[in-house]
Amino acid sequence: MTEPIKRPRGRPPKNKDTSSQVKVDSTVASPEGKSESVSHIDASQWINVLSGLGTSRDKTVYTTFGSARILDPVELTQLYLAEGLAYRIVRALPEDATREWISITDKSHEDIIMDDMLRLQVEDMFTEAGSSARLQGGSIIIMGIMDGRKMDQPVNENAIRDIAYLRVVDSSCIDISASVFDENMESPTFGKLLKYKVRQTLNNKTYDTMIHYSRVLEFKSPPVPSQIYSGVTQNMKYWGIPVLQSVYNTLSAHGSILQNVSNILYEFNSGTYKLTNLGQLLASGNESLLYKRMQAIQAGTSTLNARILDKDEVYQKDYTSLASLDQLIGVYMLELCAVANMPMVRLFGKSPSGFSSGEYDVKNYYDSVEVYQRNRIAPALRYFLKILALKHKIKGRIGFEFNSLYQLNETEKAEIKKIEAEALFYEAQAYEKYMENGVRDPAAVAKEKGWEDEYVDIEPTNVTDPPPST
Repeated sequence: MTEPIKRPRGRPPKNKDTSSQVKVDSTVASPEGKSESVSHIDASQWINVLSGLGTSRDKTVYTTFGSARILDPVELTQLYLAEGLAYRIVRALPEDATREWISITDKSHEDIIMDDMLRLQVEDMFTEAGSSARLQGGSIIIMGIMDGRKMDQPVNENAIRDIAYLRVVDSSCIDISASVFDENMESPTFGKLLKYKVRQTLNNKTYDTMIHYSRVLEFKSPPVPSQIYSGVTQNMKYWGIPVLQSVYNTLSAHGSILQNVSNILYEFNSGTYKLTNLGQLLASGNESLLYKRMQAIQAGTSTLNARILDKDEVYQKDYTSLASLDQLIGVYMLELCAVANMPMVRLFGKSPSGFSSGEYDVKNYYDSVEVYQRNRIAPALRYFLKILALKHKIKGRIGFEFNSLYQLNETEKAEIKKIEAEALFYEAQAYEKYMENGVRDPAAVAKEKGWEDEYVDIEPTNVTDPPPST
């Protein structure tokens, strides 16, 4: 009988290298009494020699994650153009983030600011810049600031006359290697681009331009967690991870399952022929007779799908089972919603099955949209409004706030009105008690609530005496 493997008591010494305990190679006794080598065993996992759990007989100990496949800009663009779900995943968040847009808190300058934003189509530009950043990893909005200087020079904040245009350029059109970085480690802009080498194509002509960062609104994606991974490009290191990069495997699996379903539907209705002397025909090399017989059966098929057969021949129709196929597709749909961080009603246009209506999923998604607004849109919008303030000689910062995404339905609006009406009713009853008991003066209450004009006693100016009775 073999002795069970015992774990040593106490913690390992602090000066002992514990890295070797992650992967161990040891020898354990099998139930037959033979020694068995156990390799690639995590010291923190469960081991059962009898069942093979955690030993070399356990298939799960050999499961590892392979290297990530990095998508290039061409593949990302192809997915965006040809895969509808990829298109929606890219555009949903920026479109929702700008759907209700913003309100200017400074009402004295609201009209002139909103006029400029409408003229420059700022809402649409920010939507496109956000979509381009999610597709390619990053993007910029070039501001055509008219200040008397060239595009590769800093903005002269004291001479801004106007903003002529806004133009969106994605990161695939920016040459990172030819751009100018701030390499001063003591600078607050260390590691950022000071000048962007932008390549734009118009009418089959290419234009290369150096643009100073003060004339640019920059949009990035979540950063790469490790800068030393060999597969990560320089563009991805600077701009961040495209959204389709992280959802690619799940999106591919979902597309594969739908394609397989299409193939199943093509083969949904099939038939089986049982022919006499089939083995003899094949053994004697008379395949041509078999082909002629099949052609004759097919030619004899009527418009009602009836077939002319010999008395010993049998034709049987077979159908592919589609049971639980919708549940299988639903699993892939849920997984894609999870990795894309989108509710099913937003990605697929349908509510999830089960007891949930998806309302809380939408509210959680709106929380993610608000985070995107604060972290991705607000910094660029704040700088853009600063340029507008300098143009109009407005002192101080132009404040703004994003409008709420959540829209009340008619039932919720009626419920709110009911609650507000009940609150006013109880408040009026309380004031009435105060005035009856002499706690509050009726005139003071009327003035406080703005009711004094409603309760002014109108004195008649011309009063005629009644006629004398006869």
